[in-house]
Amino acid sequence: MGQSKVKNITKKQNSFITKDLLKLFGSLVLFILFLLPNYIWAGIQCLTQKPRDIRGKVVLITGAAGGLGRQLALSFHRLGARIVCVDVNGAGNDLTGEMIRAEGGTAVTYTVDITDRENVRQMHGVVKDALGSVDVLINNAAVVLSNIYVNRESDDLVKDIVNVNLLAQFWMNKEILPSMLERNSGQIVAISSVASLIGHHSLTAYSASKWGVTGMMEALDQELKLLGSDIVVTTVCPYFFDSDVSKSVTKNSRRNIEEQENIYSSQQNVPTGDTFQNSTE
Repeated sequence: MGQSKVKNITKKQNSFITKDLLKLFGSLVLFILFLLPNYIWAGIQCLTQKPRDIRGKVVLITGAAGGLGRQLALSFHRLGARIVCVDVNGAGNDLTGEMIRAEGGTAVTYTVDITDRENVRQMHGVVKDALGSVDVLINNAAVVLSNIYVNRESDDLVKDIVNVNLLAQFWMNKEILPSMLERNSGQIVAISSVASLIGHHSLTAYSASKWGVTGMMEALDQELKLLGSDIVVTTVCPYFFDSDVSKSVTKNSRRNIEEQENIYSSQQNVPTGDTFQNSTE
């Protein structure tokens, strides 16, 4: 009896090992057949794509008080663009503007709660008076809070996530798009998330808001194509990175999302966006 039990346990262990090896082999095959060619194709597209000259263009960035928003503001300024910094955090937003002006750039800052439709409308009017029409809109503002879905005291936090991550982008697009349509030019960029591609535990509200962003942008892109518009729509789905926004996300959540995203990428053709440069041509 004892030897029989040992043999059964050994067989089960061998079975688990075999299954793990098969999964590993399957992942390797998927990478070779799907993911690697996509990376190569994306690289070719990036190398052959002509960079756009955005010198003098007006680039409006939400969530510009720090993190990715600040880096985007500085990067576009260094490409010659005039920057509009928008954030509810007035001190951080003003600091971003000061950093740009210290380098000799043009930057205006507005402390605005962009979840409020009327605030967005008023802010846009002031921007047009100060710098003219917005050429590039980058919807970057977001909040990330984890493990709140089953918390009965977190209802307001869920509303905040949806309002900032999704509704605010809707209001910004709806406000600025008409002026782009009049000129038949411009670009709208949505900073979404890898969490908009694959749902994950502890990020239910965040994932829902970002899935909404990605879906909204896909629908907007189709609408503009039906109109024959030259306006460019771009959706960016970053991994998690260190910032004030992502501090509440656990390491396990990040690791799990990254693993799942590799599987998702192997099954998708991900188009590349526009490349920007400070052209000397």
